[in-house]
Amino acid sequence: MVLVRWAVVRPSQSPQPPQPSQPHPLTTNCSRPSLNSCNFYTDCLEKKFNCGINGYPIRYGSMNCEKFANAINRFSNDGKKWVTKTMLCLQNALVPVYNNNTITCAEIKSAAFSSHSKCYIDSGLCSIPADWLKIFQIIDIRDIVESWEVIMQVVQTAEGCAAFYVWLIESFCKEHHYCKE
Repeated sequence: MVLVRWAVVRPSQSPQPPQPSQPHPLTTNCSRPSLNSCNFYTDCLEKKFNCGINGYPIRYGSMNCEKFANAINRFSNDGKKWVTKTMLCLQNALVPVYNNNTITCAEIKSAAFSSHSKCYIDSGLCSIPADWLKIFQIIDIRDIVESWEVIMQVVQTAEGCAAFYVWLIESFCKEHHYCKE
């Protein structure tokens, strides 16, 4: 997704470059993300902080939110509830970040990743084992192996859900033929 910013310039004005740290008024949408929507990442975080295409709002937040929203029908009924709750939880966790006018893009990413495992578990991940494989099929495996933050969120989530931890180890073991049958 490419974001384009258009400016209207009156003849008596000269264009002004965007100011990433300039406070934006808090709108209803940005103070209260919508259920079943991924717009908070682009319309609020990215618009205010301009982290760019590789920043958390676009590269991780919006991209993964859209992946899960588009794949929701692949999940069981409980899995669909988990996706919906998790999408909203992850965005709500970033409302205080949005309200902070001095935060950096690196701090946004750190705060976001810090919220992931809690949102996954609190939204009911431990109770949907039938959907765990579907979750991993949606997540880009390159994000897991290339990002320390993603590895840590998987470990923290596994620590909070013993059955998920066992499943994760068994799945890895079987996939790579490390386990004895």
